[in-house]
Amino acid sequence: MRIIFNWNSGTIPPGDSQEVEVIFAPTEEIMYSGNISVHSDAMNTDNTLSISGTGVEEDEPDPDPEPTSLNEDVANSLLKLYPNPAQEKVCVEIEKELVGKNYRIMDHTGRVLLNGRLESEKNTITLESLSNGVYFLVVDGERGLARKLVKR
Repeated sequence: MRIIFNWNSGTIPPGDSQEVEVIFAPTEEIMYSGNISVHSDAMNTDNTLSISGTGVEEDEPDPDPEPTSLNEDVANSLLKLYPNPAQEKVCVEIEKELVGKNYRIMDHTGRVLLNGRLESEKNTITLESLSNGVYFLVVDGERGLARKLVKR
């Protein structure tokens, strides 16, 4: 189970809420389960959410998927990743507001395998050190953008 939190800590006032994104990236078609715990320093307690489900084997990724919502359309315009699947290099095109942001490429366990900084609107990342497989490119920022990346 892979979890990405798009919240960089801080205090949540009583009565407010904080949205976090949880990404589950199954690697096999088997049953998965796990827990997500959030600790409250003020109450010195943990709140736990149990999660379970069956992983599904994916078909070949669509190289040019159609956005399914306005939010996805906006996210797609902020961060473009191609070719995907990639071999030795991948091009990352970003909008000006993301120039200077850090990126991470992680495996399905959340382990960071590559990282760096997006220096311009068009960036090239070398993938030669990665084995063939499914990874996630995560760009830091207010929106915490993430894209699935397939290396062949």
